Amino acid sequence: MLGSLGSFVGTFVSGFFLLSTFKVTAIFIGCGVALLLLAVISLVMAKSNAKGQVIAAGLIAAAVGWSTEQPPYLGIIHERESAYHRISVAEEGASPYKRRLLSLDSTQEGGMNPETGELILPYQEYWKLALLREPAEITSALFIGAGAFGMPENVSRDFPKAAVDVVEIDPEVIDVGRKFFKLDEHPRVTAHAADARRFLHLSGARKWDMIFGDAYNGRHAIPSHLATREFFQMVADHLEPRGVYVMNIISAVNGRKSDLTGGMIATLRQVFSSVEVFAVGGRRDEPQNIVLFCSRENLRPLIADRYTAPSASCRAPRSSSRMTTTPSMPSSPAVCWSDRNRAILAPV
Repeated sequence: MLGSLGSFVGTFVSGFFLLSTFKVTAIFIGCGVALLLLAVISLVMAKSNAKGQVIAAGLIAAAVGWSTEQPPYLGIIHERESAYHRISVAEEGASPYKRRLLSLDSTQEGGMNPETGELILPYQEYWKLALLREPAEITSALFIGAGAFGMPENVSRDFPKAAVDVVEIDPEVIDVGRKFFKLDEHPRVTAHAADARRFLHLSGARKWDMIFGDAYNGRHAIPSHLATREFFQMVADHLEPRGVYVMNIISAVNGRKSDLTGGMIATLRQVFSSVEVFAVGGRRDEPQNIVLFCSRENLRPLIADRYTAPSASCRAPRSSSRMTTTPSMPSSPAVCWSDRNRAILAPV
């Protein structure tokens, strides 16, 4: 009875008091101090022949903790903790090739050249798939997941009259974007601190020319409510008639690590009649950035005409780029539904 009561109290105290009141680091330090005090009390109360074992256990625990501590990265110029992440900004390289990188926890989420604003990650160039048709312009765009704000800022720079929205669940990431990634230099880019699914639900009849899905919970998991048939239908409902949805995932194109790719393609095809696949470098049986390009009409001829070349690589959607062949999916890839919600995991 007492054990069950303790479990309930611990769960509610952690979820509704500790996490909402203190930073994660403070919680870890507080729990460590509490455990240390309990250990000291146990040592004092222990029989003399047991004190040596208690001291030895303490020394082993201290050694393990010291050995697993990550050394600080020398290039870090800013660190903070939010309710969702440990946020760090790092710089590397020298002018004119300097790189400024955003990491959330242990995952690199984006970056740019801090002097020019140029994109530095190959998959970020794939927003330009929205320019396939003539006239090649964007009047409105929505980015799900801010990263380092490189893509929305590039859209705004290329199309100054475009209304660009970014929905990011962590307001601290938006603040970091203003201070370190030039967000305030782009008044037509509007950042919204909200959950993407709720944001779309509350957007009414508003529609965009392009929606780019790039939300990840760390490197290995897409937020499951942003990867279901119902969510993709919501996305389609908020696209202009000729609008496109572009989605970045981390997976393999083929092989045993490609289940996520197969599942996302199968789910997206429940909503979009055309889903094209771009692999952004690497072996096709290994996890990498894969860009899924979705529309209501068949754009494959336009893609082949503009981006395919006999000796092309898949590095960027320019004249030297090409889309992949259709990946070999499982015989019955799972379609993701909201009422059968589960974590959408990328292969490790």
